[in-house]
Amino acid sequence: MINLKAVIAIFTLSIASHSFAQVAVQADPDHKQLLASKDKHLAANKKLVYDFWREVFEGGTWN
Repeated sequence: MINLKAVIAIFTLSIASHSFAQVAVQADPDHKQLLASKDKHLAANKKLVYDFWREVFEGGTWN
């Protein structure tokens, strides 16, 4: 009979080895394409969030 701890260890190591195969995150150079939407309400919400992120978080203007 296979030892349960050995099976769990092998399974855990096999999952952990796949986590190193991920690629680095890269920004999309075309921001207008990401903000575009056929739904005007959705496009406005995307632009609002994008502008908030750009002005507050990247610009450091918390006041």
